[in-house]
Amino acid sequence: MFGALIGLLLLVCLAVEVVWGMPGWLVALPFALSLFFCGMPHGAMDWSIHRRLCAQRSLAFAILAFAPYTALCVVCALLLFTAPIAYISLFLLLTLLHFGRADARIRTGRSSASLRETIRGIARAGAVVALPFTLQPVAAADAIARVSSLVGGPASLPPGFAEVFGVFGAIGIAVWLIDVALNSMDEPAVFRLLPFAVIATSVLLAPLFSVGVWFLLWHALRECVVLGGEPERPVRSVARTHVRSLPLMLPTLGLALALGVLAGAPAGLLGVAVVTLTLYAIFTPAHHLLQELASARDAQFGTGAG
Repeated sequence: MFGALIGLLLLVCLAVEVVWGMPGWLVALPFALSLFFCGMPHGAMDWSIHRRLCAQRSLAFAILAFAPYTALCVVCALLLFTAPIAYISLFLLLTLLHFGRADARIRTGRSSASLRETIRGIARAGAVVALPFTLQPVAAADAIARVSSLVGGPASLPPGFAEVFGVFGAIGIAVWLIDVALNSMDEPAVFRLLPFAVIATSVLLAPLFSVGVWFLLWHALRECVVLGGEPERPVRSVARTHVRSLPLMLPTLGLALALGVLAGAPAGLLGVAVVTLTLYAIFTPAHHLLQELASARDAQFGTGAG
């Protein structure tokens, strides 16, 4: 289902870009949309995951036990505002690991994927996230530089930043293509076409748009289906995830509004996208650690990838 959905939407996007040229407002739409749909909500499920880890403990205990998660987010925010370029570099690398680990768990249906599956997942993540830096380094660097500028850092990235990160994209797509060639019979046909779709979008579409689309469809939507607990009924599962994310989602939206106003975010969808990316940079370390903890516990007790 996801392969067909990704293929159809990307085909439409490529047609719009090639035939008419993509409107400027549309470039920021995927990341702006992700603040409300699948992207931030799947992260805001962290409270629900935390409550599950706390088992039968009281709400007061759960709130106190959530303090390390909150503290890590505060520390990450301070690091982002004081050393934006260094922090963004680490955030991008962590994104590859986080996306790769999630992809491996979802593909295998196991909470603890093998080292081989994890490497395959990280390679796919490298292609999705970093290949635009390989093929369109200037445009990709400009998108990331907007986050740096929002938090008071340099308005442009250091020379060579995009090219260095782009190495991960080149390695990732190479490993992915080799993996498809060696294991072509293990995957549905639509999944065998995905690396070529990644190459096409990385070449033809604006990096902010292409990475945003892949983030929404390849990572966040799939996570929402798993977290909702009913993967056999994906629409219902995604809806459940959004409802269950509300306890953490509502204050996150308030924080997004405050950040956008106080930091002077650009107007329109671009400003929403930049603020959303900034929040991802702040929340992802704690989000990743909590997911790893939950996955380790699920593997211990023999439950699934959620």
